Amino acid sequence: MAVRIFPRLSRDVDAERALVGAVLGEPVRIGDVRAIVSPEMLTDPRLQTIYRVLLAMDEAGEAIDLVTVRDQLERAQLVEQAGGMELLLDLLSWGEPVLAVRYARIVREHHVRRLGAEIGQAYMRLATGDRSLSLADLAERSRRLADEELIDADRPEPIVDVLARRQVELRVAPRSIVPTGVPELDDVIDGFGRGTLSLIAARPAMGKTAFALHLLRRMAEQGQRLLLFSLETPKSDLADRLIAQISGIRRSKLRLHRLDEDEHERVRRVLEQVQGWRLAIDDCSGLTTADIGMRARDLSRRWRGLDAVFVDHLHLLADRPDRSTASDQMVVATIAHRLSALARDLDVAVVALCQLSRAPESRADKEPHLSDLRESGHLEQDARLVLLLYRPGYYSRDHAGVTEKDELRVIVGKANEGQAGISIRLPFYPASQRIWDAKSHA
Repeated sequence: MAVRIFPRLSRDVDAERALVGAVLGEPVRIGDVRAIVSPEMLTDPRLQTIYRVLLAMDEAGEAIDLVTVRDQLERAQLVEQAGGMELLLDLLSWGEPVLAVRYARIVREHHVRRLGAEIGQAYMRLATGDRSLSLADLAERSRRLADEELIDADRPEPIVDVLARRQVELRVAPRSIVPTGVPELDDVIDGFGRGTLSLIAARPAMGKTAFALHLLRRMAEQGQRLLLFSLETPKSDLADRLIAQISGIRRSKLRLHRLDEDEHERVRRVLEQVQGWRLAIDDCSGLTTADIGMRARDLSRRWRGLDAVFVDHLHLLADRPDRSTASDQMVVATIAHRLSALARDLDVAVVALCQLSRAPESRADKEPHLSDLRESGHLEQDARLVLLLYRPGYYSRDHAGVTEKDELRVIVGKANEGQAGISIRLPFYPASQRIWDAKSHA
């Protein structure tokens, strides 16, 4: 038997359970999913057995419910192979029937990835001299893989299903919005859009990372599931920044480990405060959007979902177009498009930090404009929301000193569903990177 080069199997067991559970709970959905998912696409043998029986009963025109499925499994002596009645009962609590097609597409996507991995292994074996394989056979398998990807692409959906799904969604809080937790900001933009790309842009030293950490803090306090990719700043420095923001301790004292007993106690209280936060930090450098997607999916499986993914910052991602001579504009366009696609694929808000051009430095007021985005045309096109940061005090202070208190202006440069052009003013303390909002005074 050939050695498998890819030890991690691409699969989503939750989606498989949700799919079979949705069909078991509402058998009419079988007609929608049978053309998308066949039994062998499921990685759990028990679910394969149950799904195969459901398809067979539907083809035979038999009524399907918990009792009839159990009877069919017993007649075929497949109860144990199907995981027993316990699994059947458990599956009924998984998934919404109106989302059956979506579950099916997730399962199919992982199946296609596994096929691609197997073909990749086969090509590597062929390249190392394995005579049991032929190039013609691999070409045929590659063609079938392409066909697998094309089946069900953008399949039309009956309007009754669209409306039924919307009826279910309207009974709960809107999932399409991920609140920032900063009252002044949510009043203007509502929050970050789930399934969309948002940008936080500024010149260096304006406080992009500090503002992102403040948002992550407020969002974590609301119980949201968050992932931060820090491509430049190590975790230890981010920890100091977060401690300083929450406790008010100067960052210089944390960096030099010069804390008095009162400050050590404040650090201890910060640790108590973050207990229970579902915020993860990845400080690996040189990542691509594909790497981010893989790591985000892994965490999403473990946490049963994600709400937002932050990337600090966009221009440090290692993606490159196919052509090595690609311009900076093409590189940024590729990254922005992939981040936007990642947001839709994971159904999360993707928030990317990015640099502005030097244009604000040439203006008298130094205030940034949307056109100051580097390669702005591509970024504006893919981003639903653009927030521009500006600190007037940074330009007015003399270069030898550091102001104790400044003002951070958050300018809404673009908002597809909010109030563009609005400027929000928040007190900012450079020494601790602390930002104050309405909740700070509560």
